[in-house]
Amino acid sequence: LVPLVDHLAAWKLLPNVSAWVLHTVERGYRIQFGTKPPPFNGVSPTLVGPEQGLVMEQEVATLLRKEAIEVVPPHERESGFYSRYFIVPKKDGGLRPILDLRLLNRSVKRLKFKMLTIRQVVSQIRSEDWFVTIDLKDAYFHVSILPHHRKFLRFAFRGEAYQYRVLPFGLALSPRTFTKCVDAALAPLRLQGIRILNYIDDWLILAQSEMEAVRHRDVILAHMKALGLRLNAKKSVLSPLQRTTYLGVLWVSTTMRARLSPARIESILTAVKRVKEGRSLTVKQFQQLLGLMAAASNVIPFGLLYMKPLQWWLKTKGFSPRGNPLRMIRIMRRCLRALDMWRKPWFLSQGPVLGAPCRRVTLAMDASLTGWGAVMSGHPARGLWSGHQLTWHINCLEMLAVFRALKHFLPDLRDRHVLVRTDNTSVVSYINHQGGLRSRPLYKLAHQILVWSQDKLLSLRAVYVPGHLNLGADILSRQGPRPGEWMLHPEVVKQIWRVFGPAQVDLFATREKRNVPS
Repeated sequence: LVPLVDHLAAWKLLPNVSAWVLHTVERGYRIQFGTKPPPFNGVSPTLVGPEQGLVMEQEVATLLRKEAIEVVPPHERESGFYSRYFIVPKKDGGLRPILDLRLLNRSVKRLKFKMLTIRQVVSQIRSEDWFVTIDLKDAYFHVSILPHHRKFLRFAFRGEAYQYRVLPFGLALSPRTFTKCVDAALAPLRLQGIRILNYIDDWLILAQSEMEAVRHRDVILAHMKALGLRLNAKKSVLSPLQRTTYLGVLWVSTTMRARLSPARIESILTAVKRVKEGRSLTVKQFQQLLGLMAAASNVIPFGLLYMKPLQWWLKTKGFSPRGNPLRMIRIMRRCLRALDMWRKPWFLSQGPVLGAPCRRVTLAMDASLTGWGAVMSGHPARGLWSGHQLTWHINCLEMLAVFRALKHFLPDLRDRHVLVRTDNTSVVSYINHQGGLRSRPLYKLAHQILVWSQDKLLSLRAVYVPGHLNLGADILSRQGPRPGEWMLHPEVVKQIWRVFGPAQVDLFATREKRNVPS
């Protein structure tokens, strides 16, 4: 490994690079502890069986060859913090050693940062784009650890003690640390107009022509070399294409569609096949299945909606992610019905339309205990609740109001992106998360709306708007206003007066609605 510090001069030339990034490149990463660093916990050796021992030997030899770890001097062994390795099966049938840093992570700060999302990739792709994918080799190993913090990243195996010299996998802040360094590295490229997206060590170059993609690829590769970032040529696709697999998703710019990669579809189908009536699965196995479904729902438009039936069934069985992971749950027929959609390849092959929505149609909503109101492009709609609806919870009335308004304005909303503005946070959550697990009646209403909208709207999202900024819909829901009771919003009045000067006469009907002082 060639440390980034050998390329420090190039890092210092980056525009607006933070002092934190330069310090990390020059001296190594200082682990950001939230509490006092953990005390010495004894030399805890990694103990494994014969087959796993061979895997560990290969892992240690590889890490030593890459200079990712170093042997701890004998006089320092009785200090620092030791973690153990455990062995997990690979997808291809092999075994993978993983350093268990969970105890150390309890002492590390919880710092938020933004990583690239599937939704962001969807919005960035343009029609007929060309793609190049770049994979970095040993991503985290680019970043050194501050020498006197390496003692917290120790492990022991077969009588020898080792410590990490570079960022290890499993440290809670490794993704954040590496991403901040990469973001700084890519900043000058983005200033040049190069479109590049990065998720840890996976990068995607977007260009409007094949020649532009080649040119930008060459600029990026030269820039990487100058900064000491190493290319994994085997996993990169350097020849421009108009369809590519990135983050487990197949992206096609000629059709402007995306869907899960065949490998991910197959992994979901395989996991669902294990769920058979009369069989029992552990809580951990159900968690893994839910994890696959949740990740797929970033791509499948109504994935979250068809994930909720399984979650509701598990809730009736006392399922808790924090519970005993080895507790067995017996599979019933209702569980199988909840997974019906996830057995269908056509459902798993669905995906979003690529590109940012050029415009959303906005629908302002509100409901009261007596009725509902909505405003779309200045056009009002309203109605009264009848019979048993008068006894409903206000959250359910707010959700029903959304349904009534969508149906009323459907001729203008069909095949459009729709944004609902409401002052009810539960409605926002249940629409955006395609249901919920707190209120069964509210979930059923949200389910009806979303199923109804599937073949009518391009998308349906909701956003929270405080009640005082949603006055039109609020007044309509209370069966107002009386003729002549409308008024301009005071902030709008101020903007008009700044341009044209204050008005002398207010022609609005009542004293309560005037903007001109008497």
